[in-house]
Amino acid sequence: MTGTCRDVETQRLILCVYVPTTPVPTSGFFLLVPEEEVTELNWNTEQALQAVMSGGFAHPREVSYFSLKAPPNNNPRPPFAPNQPDQG
Repeated sequence: MTGTCRDVETQRLILCVYVPTTPVPTSGFFLLVPEEEVTELNWNTEQALQAVMSGGFAHPREVSYFSLKAPPNNNPRPPFAPNQPDQG
């Protein structure tokens, strides 16, 4: 992650993410990703660089990827319920 910004309409946090490519990590892709779609890994800088430089061949044997906490509910609208009788 190289920085953050906010969506004008929703004020949701957007992360600026640089994804390096192999074998030259100075070339890569710049992505804008909603915060809730990002998974933070437990890799240190050396582990991450080794994984990138090796094309994924050198990587930690274990990773903290899945979270046990429930994902946030970012849907402000109630679920759609078809065929509801008119309450008027």
